[in-house]
Amino acid sequence: MKFIRILNAVHYDARKQRFTSLAFKNSTGGGISVIHYECILAQNQTACRHIEQFYPPPTSSQPPIFWIFDETRLPADFTAKQQTTQSGDICHYNLLGVSDKAARDLLLRQRLMEFQICENETSRPLTSADLGNYSL
Repeated sequence: MKFIRILNAVHYDARKQRFTSLAFKNSTGGGISVIHYECILAQNQTACRHIEQFYPPPTSSQPPIFWIFDETRLPADFTAKQQTTQSGDICHYNLLGVSDKAARDLLLRQRLMEFQICENETSRPLTSADLGNYSL
């Protein structure tokens, strides 16, 4: 199972050239919010179109930035609980059983090019130049 985590440019540290731990951590009492990638594909949508439809700014940056990762990268005892969002996204899940430390360690191991940015309803690898275009 693959998941998408929406990343907001406000959580990018240009000095350290990486996203901060705030970009991938548990919400208060709710786990880590993600989108089930295969669910999006089953609805004949792209990740970009789905994010723009259900997660407009300030939840996402404009254009949206996201990270696709496989469940095998998570701790073995995690669970994924489906929770339809107020905006109607049936592909939304909360990852439970992933500590903030485990989430932080996973995020910090990612290279910038492993994240995606939306461009013309499709996506491509994120670059540091892309992040320089955001007015934070």
